[in-house]
Amino acid sequence: MLNNSPAVRNIVKSPITVFYKGSGPVKAEVANAKKWDRKGLLKLVDISRPGFSASGYGVMANVSGESIYIRDAAGKVLTSVDALYAINDAVGLGNYFKLARLPGMAKHSFR
Repeated sequence: MLNNSPAVRNIVKSPITVFYKGSGPVKAEVANAKKWDRKGLLKLVDISRPGFSASGYGVMANVSGESIYIRDAAGKVLTSVDALYAINDAVGLGNYFKLARLPGMAKHSFR
């Protein structure tokens, strides 16, 4: 299920598996979120590592080209800014990430 609706952030279930390109621009964002992950809610998977296969994690191939995406405990998949918001929200930084949720900001998302 792929859903990038802004309303979806309220129904993301922890823990969250975070798929990100370790060689990409989101690496610092993911590292920062992990520092704040005091409850161990984030499982990080570097999709740029050799031999990575999205199918091994039950993730659809059509999202595996994204710089960052998540799969929550219920199987929901979010990409781009929605994924970053869910990650930050899970570790208690959601209020600091609200600017990314404003209309027009999604076009500046990581790809």
